[in-house]
Formats: sequence, C-alpha cells, structure tokens
Amino acid sequence: MKRMIFVVLVFLLAPFVFSFDCDSVGNSDYCEQVQSSNLENKDIVYSSLLYPESNIPKHQFIQEYNEDIDFSKPDESDFHNSNYIKNVWLSFSWLYPSVYVNDELYVTALTQAQSHYDYNVQLPSNYKASKYPKKSNGDCKREYSLNSNNAEIKYYFNDIFQNSGASSLLNVNSGEITSELEINVQVKIKHYEWKKKWKWWKFKKQWTCSYDHTSYSSDNIVITESKDVILYNKTPTWEVLIEDQYSDTTKGKYSVDNFSYFNLEFLDSSIIQQKYTYSVGFEKQPSYVAILKANPTDITKVDNLFLDGETFYLHNIDSCVVNVYDHFNEYTQQCQLEVSDVEQPPFQIKKKELDLDILFYVLMFMLVMYFIYKLLKSQMKKIFIPLFLILLLVPFAVADGGEEECGLTNLGSCIVDYLIDAILFIFNSALAPLLWLVQTLLTAEVNISLFYHFWSVIRYMLSFFYVFFIIYAGYTLLMSSANPIKRAHAKEVLTNLIIMIVLVQGSYYIYGLLIDISVNMSSVMIDMVDPDFFLLTADNIVNFGLQFLFALSYVIVLLLTVLLLVFRYVIVTLGLVFFPLGIFCYFTPPLRGQGQFILTLIGTMIFLPFFNMIIIYGCSLLLDVPIFQNFKILVMITAFSLVICSIVFAIKFAMGKAISGGVTGGIGKAIKYVGLML
Repeated sequence: MKRMIFVVLVFLLAPFVFSFDCDSVGNSDYCEQVQSSNLENKDIVYSSLLYPESNIPKHQFIQEYNEDIDFSKPDESDFHNSNYIKNVWLSFSWLYPSVYVNDELYVTALTQAQSHYDYNVQLPSNYKASKYPKKSNGDCKREYSLNSNNAEIKYYFNDIFQNSGASSLLNVNSGEITSELEINVQVKIKHYEWKKKWKWWKFKKQWTCSYDHTSYSSDNIVITESKDVILYNKTPTWEVLIEDQYSDTTKGKYSVDNFSYFNLEFLDSSIIQQKYTYSVGFEKQPSYVAILKANPTDITKVDNLFLDGETFYLHNIDSCVVNVYDHFNEYTQQCQLEVSDVEQPPFQIKKKELDLDILFYVLMFMLVMYFIYKLLKSQMKKIFIPLFLILLLVPFAVADGGEEECGLTNLGSCIVDYLIDAILFIFNSALAPLLWLVQTLLTAEVNISLFYHFWSVIRYMLSFFYVFFIIYAGYTLLMSSANPIKRAHAKEVLTNLIIMIVLVQGSYYIYGLLIDISVNMSSVMIDMVDPDFFLLTADNIVNFGLQFLFALSYVIVLLLTVLLLVFRYVIVTLGLVFFPLGIFCYFTPPLRGQGQFILTLIGTMIFLPFFNMIIIYGCSLLLDVPIFQNFKILVMITAFSLVICSIVFAIKFAMGKAISGGVTGGIGKAIKYVGLML
C-alpha cells in the first residue's frame, strides 16, 4: 500500500519537479540529476547552469530564454471563474529589459511587457424534453451556442492606459504597471415550446416541440496583475588623466561613477572594477520565468600595473580603451590622454594680502628718516644715531598694530608687522614640505600590494616544511607511543603546525588589518593636534626671538624625524615578506627567538606612529601651560626629539630581544629539541 502511495505522489508531483527545461542549459545531464535530487535550493543550481557568466548584464539572453518557455498553468488557487468563463489565469510574465537591485525592479523608459493567460468557456448542456408535457422553465427544448468570445490584454501605467496586446511596448516612469485581462463572452440560446400543429398525415392536431425565440446571455470577467517599477535614468561618467611621466613610468588617475562594470585597458595592462555582479533568479513557478538580479560587490583587479586608490602607475599607455557597463547599457570609448600638471600643496600657509598703499607710506617714512639722519649727522655725533633709531623703533616692535589699518600714525608698527609676516611666511614655506612628509608618514596607509607576489613565494616555500613536521609527528606517535614525553611533544608539534598553517596562509590579510588599525588610530590623533603647533608664529617677542635662534635646530630635528619615519615605512613595507617567516619561526621551538624578534620588530614598527602621535599631541597641550607659552619652539623641538628617541628605542628594544632570546636562548632550545627528536 505504501509503495502505491509513493508511485501516485511521484506521478502527481512530476510536472512540478521537472518543469525546468534542462535542454536550455549546457550540462543537461547534471541538470537532470539536480531535478531528481532532494536539494532544497535548486533555483541556485539552475541559475549557475543557465547563466555562468555574471560580470555584465545580458538582457538579450534572458529574453531569448523566456521566449522559449512553454508556460504552464498555475495552481488552482490562482484560477478565476464566472458564469460561462472558467479556469481563467493571468501571468504578468516579464518586463524587458529589467533588473532587480535590492529587491527593487528597475526598467528603462521604453520597456516591453509580456503577459500570458488562458481560460475556457463552458456552455450548459442542451435540454430536450422526452415527451409532452415535460418542459424546463417553459422550454421543451433549449440549445446553447457560443456567439462571441473575445479576450484582450491592456496595460496601464499609474492607471493611465498605455497599450493593448499580450506583448506591448510601454513608455513608463517610476510607478506601477498593471496588466489587465478582460474576457467577454456572448452565448446564443434557442428556446423551443410545446405547440399544437396540424399533422396532415394523421388528420389531426398534435403537440410538437417547435422553435419559439432566440435570446442572448453575456458574461464578463476582468483580472489584473501589477508590478512596481523604478525608472533607471543614471548614466555612467568617467575620466582618465595622466598626471606625470618620468623615464618609462607614467602616473595617472581615473574616476568613474554610476557604473556596474569598469574596464580601463591599455596595450599590456588593465584595471577592472566591479560594483555589481549578475545572476539569474526564477519566478512564476512552475514556468520558471528568468529574472536578472544585480548583486552588490566590490572587486578590483589589476594586471601589469600598480594601483593605489584611484592612482595608477604603468609603463605603456598606448591603446587606452574604456569599457563601462551600467545595469542596461554598454559604453566604449578611446582615452584622450594628456599630461596634466596637478600640484596639491600639502601644507596651506595663509598668505597675507599686501596693501599697495603701504608702499607709499614706506617711501614717505624712509624720506623722513633720511632727513632726520642728515640733520643728526650734521648736528650730533654718530654714536647717538643708532641709539636714537633704537628708541624710535622699540615702541613699534612691541606695539600690536594688527587690528588697525596702516597710516602715517602707526607706520612703524605696520612695517614691523609686515616684515615679521614676510619672514615667517618664508620660513614656514620652507618647513611645509618637511611637515607634510612627517604628517604623511605618520598617517599614510602602507601599500603592501607591491610585495604580494613576493609574499606568495615565501608562503609557498614554507609549505614544503609542513610535510616534515607531519611525518615527524606521525612517526613519533606510532613508534614512541609508550613514551609520554615524546607523545606530548608530538602533539605539541601538530598543534603548533595547525596554528602555523592558518596564520601563515592568512598572514597577508592579517598584516593588512594591523596596518589599517594603526592608520585609523593615528589619523584620529593627528586631527586633535592644532596645525599651528608645527609652524613658526609671532605670538610674542620672546617666542619670535627664540624661533629665529633655534630655527636651524628645528629643521635638523625634522630632517632626522623624516629619515627615521622613512626607515620605519620601509621596514613595515618589507615586513609583509618577513611576517609569515616570523610566524613560522615562532611556532618552531628552535627558532622561536628569531620569530619573536621578527614579530616584535614588525609589530612595533606598525603601531609606532600611534605612540608618536600621542607624544606630539601631549606636547601641543603643554602650550596651554603658562610656563611654556613663551617657549613654543623648544616644545616643538622636544616633541620631535621624543619621536626620534621612540623610534630608536623601539629598534634597540627589538634588537635586544633578538640578542637575549634569539641567539643564546635559541641554541639551548635547539639542542633540547633535537634531543627530543632522537
């Protein structure tokens, strides 16, 4: 009995299980195996078989597939019935072209709508009485026939009529598209009644069922199905510029927006950026109508060039072509490459606008001073002239004339202010490149992608040693299982090996994560420092004098800081190559000291800018203390001196760990380790 029930279920469910057409895919055998399996999410498998390429949208492919579908009737719950019209169903099948983005249906301004439907007309059975006086509703005989049968599909956009026909072209915007099926049926009914007629062959009247009249009965049914759509009206924009060329290397920059796929291709190099990938979904089961889905992603591929953000470096810029896709269209264009000089000064120093009227005042002042000089020279001794000029200029030097306009009454203070501003501007302009370099080196994200292939080689070389550890541990467990020390040692080797494999294989991403954490921490700290802290200012006469006295020392300290930060940048960049080696050594007992040295040095160098920023931020806060307000230049020199000391101390600390633990301790551990292996 159970076997019979199973067979009946198979036959009942077969139309739904095998409704997907496996002949439409390349690997039909595999598709049929999937159909007969118990997989829950078969739609995903069908999608991968039907649409294996997902980088660009292929609306034509979706359309051609859907046009070959043999539409099946839906479930009985979706049927509609009326008096004569029975088993009516409507399927608003698809819009072409269209794409689903985050479960929202996007279309173009001109889109083709396709609907499918079916129904049948069921007339009542004809009636005929067997003999007089039998009748039904006054009729002894009644005949039904179909007089007219019309069905029409109409499309409405936001309740405004657009077009008619199952396949129609619509002009739409964002809103609701409605497919309406209207069926009108007219039935012709002939009525017969009992009448007495003369039967000449019988010579008498007899009751006969004769035609009396004809009536018509109409039936109508209207069903609708709607889709909410969004008009896609974005157009991709892109720009490719060449910023600089030196020797055989070209520096360029690109920008692109409103796209799903972007390919910047040169003669022997390319950049591919992907914002969306495309897959096929299915709806309207069991007909399996294909729909195109856009899946957000973030993929960037480079070939034979170096990419830093949106800036690229390459050797050959010949045959530059841009190929861009959005959700509906493809754009291809030849690049118009021209060298554009782009200079972005890292440090903005505010320039004080010079008033041309000051030139007149200066000339007048010099003329007056010349006459005074001649007068004093003729009347007084030369020793009194410098003394007089000093007494004359001292009030101007200490006066605050920045808030008043220059005139003859405050000409001396204006000249002093302008001279001070000019001198500070010259000094700060010279310091700006050094300060920008310090700021960049403290907050720049180290680019480790340059050494990706080198890291892959190191990782591949280290993988050779995994086999030896596995063989040694297995041999020890088999041959020395009775020795608890060797057994524990073999288990330790396997544990370290598993951790080592996981960390070495993921070392590139772990290293990048550590750098990102360090950069974010440093960026937060540098935003808290007042930018004027790094520049020479004329807050008061003491600060102004000390800045000129120690300006050379400040420049030397900045140069040393830049050199050490460049050294740190190089160490961190090359650290990607040594990072998996350090992990390998750390989990290998004889080499644990060397591994600890490598990991300590790399970790210290990665997070060193954060501690340097703490030092700089702390020193900048000291300027709020009254005792340091007149010694700003000394606080600045102290801040960068502490930065230098921290870098030197970090290197010395790592070297000390290597000497103490990596060499002396490593030899003893190596001897002990070899002894355990024997």
